[in-house]
Amino acid sequence: MIYLSIALFLGWFSFYFDFLKMKNGKNFFYILSWIILVLLAGLRYKVGGDTYNYMYEFANSGSNFKSFLLNSSANQRQPGWNLVVSISKLIADNFTSLQIILALIVNTTFFWFIKKQTKYYFTGIFIYYLFFYCYFNFEILRESLAVCSFMLAFNSLVNRKYKLYYLFVAIALLFHISAIFLIFFPLLFRIAKRIQLKFPGRKLILGISLIAILIFIFGIFFTSFFQKILPPFIFNTILKSKIVQYNEYNFTVFGIISSLFYYVLVPLFFIQQLRKQYYTKELLSIMIIYVLVGSSITFYSIFFRFLNYLIPFYILVITESLLYLYNKDSNYNLNLGKVFFVFIFIFIIFTNKYFSRVKEVPSIRWYSHWYPYHSVFDKIEDPKRKKLADYQLNFK
Repeated sequence: MIYLSIALFLGWFSFYFDFLKMKNGKNFFYILSWIILVLLAGLRYKVGGDTYNYMYEFANSGSNFKSFLLNSSANQRQPGWNLVVSISKLIADNFTSLQIILALIVNTTFFWFIKKQTKYYFTGIFIYYLFFYCYFNFEILRESLAVCSFMLAFNSLVNRKYKLYYLFVAIALLFHISAIFLIFFPLLFRIAKRIQLKFPGRKLILGISLIAILIFIFGIFFTSFFQKILPPFIFNTILKSKIVQYNEYNFTVFGIISSLFYYVLVPLFFIQQLRKQYYTKELLSIMIIYVLVGSSITFYSIFFRFLNYLIPFYILVITESLLYLYNKDSNYNLNLGKVFFVFIFIFIIFTNKYFSRVKEVPSIRWYSHWYPYHSVFDKIEDPKRKKLADYQLNFK
């Protein structure tokens, strides 16, 4: 019930402040929302699939700051992550202290970024909570910190302050190797802007679609070739092992079709919406990059990890699209109906995986990673989540 209660709470604030445009108490309730989401993630007890892995590492690491900081070779983690864990051990030698630190960093950055980038920030937080909160707070803990670094870097990129941008990229690399994607992001950003100029107006959707489908099909036919030639040129052992690991994943016909739908067709729908809004050119460029990277996963399935860095912008895109529909003309009742149906469409797309079965343990559905919720105050361990975690640890 706690997940549903918070969803209703945030959903009402979205409607009240962004759709009805009420002002009183806006800052107070935004801070209150931040506190709730920080506490939900910080005080959880064995909630999240990857959380179990990190708890295991935490329990089997050195008991003091120095020994764990120097133990990077033992767990193959980046130094930035080792530093954060070491600091948490200085505060308290239990995993809850680390959870609270991570919850503060991740949620503070998301709340700051969303408020800075859109005036409809309650709706942005609502979208963040519904579709991405558990993923960033309970699963990809290290990569979440790298994504936070990118959010902090984005304005520097837009303002062409490249020295500051690459400083944040360097920080991101200290947490997760996937941040290597950010090194090339300014080039992709420039290409996306060039595509907007090359295909003005209604031609944009057609142009992006053709480029994406060509990349997608080319990847399907030549994936085995590219998977063989790239690893020898990768000198970073962690990155090389990740590429080899993801190369073992073989796309089924259903996987190819679903990837085309999720990573190309759905983003194209939002590009169509953004194309009509003159003030969202940066977001339009980001979604073009999303389609280009998403269509490239047929070359290397590891490319889908790069899309994690674009999720904060996806949140903004959904937010702006919903409010654009609502404010499009003066018939607000009709507009609200359109928003409702588009929201249901989006909800089904982003939550259907929650109810799918976990491939490795078919008796368990994906939502078992996060539901039911337990806190450090009751310390109840869900048996299904424990079974899934045991499997993951045994085959890690």
